[in-house]
Amino acid sequence: MISKEYTEAIEIIVKRFHNSNIEWYLAGKTNLALQGIDIIPSQVGIVIHYEDLDKFLDIFSEFKKTEIEELVNGEAKEFIMTISNVSILVCAEYLHGAYWVVNKSPIKIEIANLEIPCFSLESEREAYTKIGLSEKARIIYDFLEKEKEQMVEKAWCVYILECLDGSYYTGVTNDVEKRMKAHKSKKGSKYVMRHGFSHLIATKPCKDKSDACKAEYWIKQLPRSEKLNTFKE
Repeated sequence: MISKEYTEAIEIIVKRFHNSNIEWYLAGKTNLALQGIDIIPSQVGIVIHYEDLDKFLDIFSEFKKTEIEELVNGEAKEFIMTISNVSILVCAEYLHGAYWVVNKSPIKIEIANLEIPCFSLESEREAYTKIGLSEKARIIYDFLEKEKEQMVEKAWCVYILECLDGSYYTGVTNDVEKRMKAHKSKKGSKYVMRHGFSHLIATKPCKDKSDACKAEYWIKQLPRSEKLNTFKE
């Protein structure tokens, strides 16, 4: 998350942009922090189109600013603006700039009942990669991969396993590995405890727990010869 001072500064920015017709997005470490990455921002970053720079300067005319500087890569002009003692890095990018080139599915984050336009983490990762900030790109990549793993773990499925006596057992879980360990250690279902765990045969993803339970019930009504066919559909 971000500090109260940063939140207040962003609120001022949002209200100033209201009805301005300027396309802008929150970017950089503050954006990453708002989207869950464990990082402490040193400033608020915003990106606008270079063609809107004059209009931006007019809207934020009373705030202290540093001199506008052209980036070495020629993709944008930058300067620092101070709002409520918070440094705001303003990046006015040309159309060939890193963020506009990779901008994919921007999102909105709500702060104090205000919607903040933000670059997606994937766009941030690609932009960092494009300008050579590989370490920051790696931080985002690792975070996104971890999120994917957690989503897989939380996804519900119906499964079928074989017991030591050759019988089948059907159940539901949102963590297959953990559930199989429970069956092996005789801490799962009473049926598997009595008949002994042999091995997992198959799983089938479901939309949610309710969908998984319905599939489990339906499979349990089928004769043994037809149970495995449902996992091949």
